[in-house]
Amino acid sequence: MSEILSLKVMSLSHSPVDSQTSTLKLLPNNIENFNEESLCIDNMFPLLLPTSQCRLYSGESFHAFLSISNSSIIKANGVVLKVELIGINKTHVLYNNEDNYKEIDIGDSMNIVVKERVDEVGLYNLICQLFFTSNDVRLTQKKSYKFTVLSPFNISHRIYRVDEKCVYKKRGYIEVSLENISHQSLTLSDMSLIPLNLNHFSGLELSIEDLNETEEEYEPIFIHSKCRYNKIFVLKFTFLRDKLKLDDYIENLKMSLKVVWRSKNFGESWLDSHKISYPILTREDIASERIRKEEKLVVTTEFPPVVDKQEEFKLKLYIRNNFGQKLKNIKVKLDFDKLLPIVVVGSDTLEIPEISENGTKIIELNCMSLVPGVHNIEGISVSAIDNQEVSLPKQSLYSIFKTLT
Repeated sequence: MSEILSLKVMSLSHSPVDSQTSTLKLLPNNIENFNEESLCIDNMFPLLLPTSQCRLYSGESFHAFLSISNSSIIKANGVVLKVELIGINKTHVLYNNEDNYKEIDIGDSMNIVVKERVDEVGLYNLICQLFFTSNDVRLTQKKSYKFTVLSPFNISHRIYRVDEKCVYKKRGYIEVSLENISHQSLTLSDMSLIPLNLNHFSGLELSIEDLNETEEEYEPIFIHSKCRYNKIFVLKFTFLRDKLKLDDYIENLKMSLKVVWRSKNFGESWLDSHKISYPILTREDIASERIRKEEKLVVTTEFPPVVDKQEEFKLKLYIRNNFGQKLKNIKVKLDFDKLLPIVVVGSDTLEIPEISENGTKIIELNCMSLVPGVHNIEGISVSAIDNQEVSLPKQSLYSIFKTLT
């Protein structure tokens, strides 16, 4: 059989430099008169599968050149070629001439180019099946090639949980970083978090806010090759008290990151393969909540979710007196070294003359961030009766500081 018809497959893909010309347009018009070697021109990769793999990114197009040649001394009749591209979730029929049989005479060949846009990230199979008749015998030939479609982004994320005093309301931040590893510039259309198992948590309300959205006013985001873009989401959890069973929230909230982008050559594409697991409550949270119910001096905070680097902002401290009596001579101490890279303007010691029984005192601190990024703030403590001191734990306060360029 192999001596009658020979099937060769060559993968064609874009060169590493940007090109607005499709590889299909680069093929010669009279392709029947060219052998495979003639296609090895400068702006295209000729790769013989499966010894080499295509370097394709999701949203781009896969091209392959198929050549069926008859180098035997027998004519091949009823030639049928079926070409399928099998992805993770989809099967694409690239070519099928069952309704239009071909004949390949001695010394002739049949050449085609197939093209398909690949949107899924992962392993693909190119299946080529050849059927023909020779000497009244129906013969078949099948070849299979594997290649991987890559995400055009390196995606990473960081999680920041805010250890707030109130267990009924929780807040956290997820910072997502996209690095464009493809060879062309991309326009980011959308990036969002999709909860996957929210229905597992009864009595939980979740809101997800995009902190970049108001800053950028929906302008297109261009990510050049080898460049990075960061986006920050704030997650706000509200627990309904009548349905709150703390142990039910130990399970992590699972989310997928959906990214939609456009490229000049290939149009719009998307992926949602990056998964994020967020711990709503930890066992430490539950233990802390039981301790907090017995606390006499409660210190909570309020701060802006986003500030600009080297721009002054206000940090509010709420100091509540639960001692059952009036408190006098309360001191707030600031450890400037521990607060870095956050700078607090003013003295490192603040005095409060008194706080009435069950009263709350609000102190505003003028602060500034010297370094962009997401920073935890520690080094703030409050001392009250008999020099008893309450410190804000390291994870009690987070703020997001956005880079200005």
